[in-house]
Amino acid sequence: PWYANFKQVLLSDFDSLVSEPPDEIKCHVVWGKVFVAEWVTPKLMLGYIFRHGFVMNTIVISPEYQQLCYGGERIDKGTSALAACDFGGWWRGIVAVAERAVPKGVDYMRVDIFPNGWEFVVNELSVAGYATLLEDWMLREMMRRVQEGYSWRGAEQHEKK
Repeated sequence: PWYANFKQVLLSDFDSLVSEPPDEIKCHVVWGKVFVAEWVTPKLMLGYIFRHGFVMNTIVISPEYQQLCYGGERIDKGTSALAACDFGGWWRGIVAVAERAVPKGVDYMRVDIFPNGWEFVVNELSVAGYATLLEDWMLREMMRRVQEGYSWRGAEQHEKK
């Protein structure tokens, strides 16, 4: 919805039609692989999603999405075959964009993505994104992975000599 609103504002004089702020997926990428992402809006932290799709904490599902994908307010009523309802495919798309955005050899980068349905847009790249909403154990694990990567690089260079 945000991207559609953004295009409308850019291409018209009807800036009063913008109805909602953007969701943003803040992907923490270590040595080219997403470790964890934070799904946030300007006022809410919706949850953490790990690289392989595990969701920690509750991600809020809008009533429109529940109706479209599950046929009502209860998720156990069944699922839709619509591509827009394929969370796994959608998430793999986010991961692919985040990992492509980071240059090879970079130890850590946060890639912020506006999901815009299935039209993913990279909003920001940050090398100083550690201090966000991540929990302490996540920060420790992320730093362990960064350090481990440097150990591997050192071992590879030592073997070449």
